[in-house]
Amino acid sequence: MTSRFRSKLLLLVVCLVASHPTLADDAAGRSRVRVEFRRAEKNPADGLVEATVAIGPRKIYLHKEPDATNRDIAKARAIVDRSSRPAVLVLFTPDGAKKMERLSKEHQDRPLAILVDGQVVAAPEVRTVISEQAVISGNFTQAEIDALVAFINADVFYDKPKSPANNE
Repeated sequence: MTSRFRSKLLLLVVCLVASHPTLADDAAGRSRVRVEFRRAEKNPADGLVEATVAIGPRKIYLHKEPDATNRDIAKARAIVDRSSRPAVLVLFTPDGAKKMERLSKEHQDRPLAILVDGQVVAAPEVRTVISEQAVISGNFTQAEIDALVAFINADVFYDKPKSPANNE
C-alpha cells in the first residue's frame, strides 16, 4: 500500500467517523470518539484478541482491557521527531502518567496498540519508559499524524470529566 493511498484511506476514515450517526456530537459540538491504549503482543496466546493495525497493515494480539483511555490524556499535537518525521506528542494527565509509566516499564519492546473507536490505528513498540508524555512515531505521513491528533483531541474533550479547568 503506497503512502499516498494510505493518506487518502485515512482521510476517508476521518470523514466517515465524523459523519457516522452513532458518533453524534455532544451538546458542545464535539465528536464522540473513544481512544484507548492497550498492551499488545506479536504472537497469539490465550486470552488475546487478534486485530489488524490500520497503518502498515499487520496482525497483533490485544489484551482485552485498556491500560489508558481518553480520561488519561490531557492533549495531543503534531510534531517532528528526532529523525525529522511527522509524529504525535501525547501529554498525559497526572493519573494517566502513572498508568503509562507502569505500563511502559512492564511492556518494553512490545507493541502498544492505539485504538480509535475499537479500531487499531497504530501499534508502535514501547522503546522507553513513558510518563507525562509520549511520542508516537514511525513511518507515518503528515496526513495520518494530523488525523490521529484530531481523533485523540476530539476524544479528550468529549470524555474528560467536567471540572472548572475543563469546562469550555
